[in-house]
Amino acid sequence: EAPVGDPVWHYHPEIQLVYIKSGHVKRQVGNHISYYTAGDLLIIGPNLPHYGFISRLTKKNTEVVLQFLPSFIPRMIDTQEFRYIAQLLERSNHGISFKGKTKLQAGKLLESMDIMTPFDRLLTTLKVLNILARSEEYSLLNVGQVAIKSNQQDKERIKEIYDYVRAHFQEEIKISDLAN
Repeated sequence: EAPVGDPVWHYHPEIQLVYIKSGHVKRQVGNHISYYTAGDLLIIGPNLPHYGFISRLTKKNTEVVLQFLPSFIPRMIDTQEFRYIAQLLERSNHGISFKGKTKLQAGKLLESMDIMTPFDRLLTTLKVLNILARSEEYSLLNVGQVAIKSNQQDKERIKEIYDYVRAHFQEEIKISDLAN
């Protein structure tokens, strides 16, 4: 579990599961912007830009974050048993928000992982992925697929622009100001 802090715009090569038991904040995943209430459970595909999920406004809430590379289950992914998980990981490129019983069941497992042995964490990760893969209680967030592959310098520049727009969104923003 991560302590509550300021959210940041970022992306990374890992697939990311994020569970926030309660709270309400604006979320941005790719070109999708919305608010969630009563917590959130998301899976975000590799290099899909997203903007933090909790902030100091959520008070005592924390988030559970699990990240893994797409190569996490490389040989098994082509087997019949992992067919649904393979489809889930493919859909994760759009960002997925889970609801209802799925969110609660998978969230409870994610919360319990910090006291598990590494082997049990691995098994629980597969169990969570299977629950999410077989669920119909979800919606895709980023319908027009947005993924970014760039170097660290580009990542920092985009973050600066994003932070500037966030800080000055109530003012007129000129392209020249962003270019500077």
